[in-house]
Amino acid sequence: MKYSCLALDLGAGSGRLVLGIFADGKLTLEEVSRFPNNIQHVDGHDRWNPDELAENIKTALSLAKEHETEPLSIGVDTWGVDYVLLDHSGKPVEQPVAYRDKRTEGRIEKFTELISKQLLFQKTGINFHRYNTLYQLSAQIEENPESIKKTIRLLMMSDYFNYLLSGTCANEFTAASTSQMLNASKRDWDMEILNALKFPSQLVSKPVMPGTHLGEIKPEFRAHNNPVQVIAVGGHDTASAVAAVPATDDNHAFLCTGTWCMMGVEVKVPVCTTTALQKGYSNEGAAGGGFRLLKNLMGLWIIRELQKDIVNQLTYSEMEQAALTAPPCRHLVYPNDPSFFNPASMKKAFNQFFQKTRQAHPVTDAEYISCAYHSLALLYREALDELRSIHKNPIECIHLLGGACHSPLMCQLTASATGLPVYAGPAEGSVTGNLIVQAIALGKIKNLRAGRELIRRSFDIAVYHPEDQQEWQKTIDRFNKKISPQGKNNE
Repeated sequence: MKYSCLALDLGAGSGRLVLGIFADGKLTLEEVSRFPNNIQHVDGHDRWNPDELAENIKTALSLAKEHETEPLSIGVDTWGVDYVLLDHSGKPVEQPVAYRDKRTEGRIEKFTELISKQLLFQKTGINFHRYNTLYQLSAQIEENPESIKKTIRLLMMSDYFNYLLSGTCANEFTAASTSQMLNASKRDWDMEILNALKFPSQLVSKPVMPGTHLGEIKPEFRAHNNPVQVIAVGGHDTASAVAAVPATDDNHAFLCTGTWCMMGVEVKVPVCTTTALQKGYSNEGAAGGGFRLLKNLMGLWIIRELQKDIVNQLTYSEMEQAALTAPPCRHLVYPNDPSFFNPASMKKAFNQFFQKTRQAHPVTDAEYISCAYHSLALLYREALDELRSIHKNPIECIHLLGGACHSPLMCQLTASATGLPVYAGPAEGSVTGNLIVQAIALGKIKNLRAGRELIRRSFDIAVYHPEDQQEWQKTIDRFNKKISPQGKNNE
């Protein structure tokens, strides 16, 4: 039986609406529309523009009616941690502040004077990043208390667009889990944390699970004759992506690639050990109701930002070709170094790191590009080693999803650096997982396991095997000792 669903996938750079067509036991994707989503500097802060996004979504939905199949449902996934405050009229109190804004500097140290790091991690399973919702709200409450007084609901970004489409205010589990305010074992907001924050608990509600029906799409967004259902999917885009991992067993790790990359495994209960805390691992909600034990890693952001510093503005494909002309691993950086979070110039940030680690500066653009690719692969190897010290189940391969699937170089370097075969695909991980959760909620697919079988039938999965392991081990040793701050012998 043929049917279709819509996936609205909003990223920290662009958004898109994709039609997923289920027919003959396979899923095919048709992009309906793509539109920008840019950070704007307004009133002293870096902010998103939800009104502009809403108009782009309306336009995209109007274009969807040109396709021959009428969708049964729509699901929204977005980036995590950011939020929208709603006032009494159901409008945003202000333009939501973006996670890269500087207002959260020093907030971790300030809040952990109220609740210790150990207790916070035991409660939430979430590690300490200055962009977490908890620290954003800490800054907002102190700097702009009037905004909280005007608020009747807090919605994470995916929640907000679900609300725009359906009129239903609901906090969804996977998005809420990124806040560092959710009690992982209870799967509900932690009252001790909210009280310490001085955040009114009535501004949030117990999170709903992925697959929850939120209602029919509102008339102003309606573009089809049939009643399109709005379904809460894995609202955090990484949760949707992991739902699309085409694995046949549990002996694998996932690597979701994009602006950020996430290395991890799926677990049924959160892992809140001291080792997990020390290694920087978090337990974020999974689309199936369990957790994703993962670490946030710098991703394709450093390559994208480096691209801006190259005089001739090479395409990504041209950057890969250039990287292949440079000597491999001559120069290395630690991609998770805070200096690469949001520098004015990525190339200058690289140079400062080279100086700090007593490395000669690259001479050519190709050497800078090669450095970025190889350093990312070595960061993934480090994360894998850490994961194995936390998660005792065997890890025999890596399933890589997202933007890096389009990069044969990145896939091959990841396989060689980790020493494991890499299965690359589907590239549209978040969209695919979003659609699978909708199909399960509609009763069209039995469960997530059946959904993953369907994904294996639907998409080509490229396989990359490790190469040059003896040479890579020398580089890994150098990275651990000279480059990574995690290395015991770091100079």
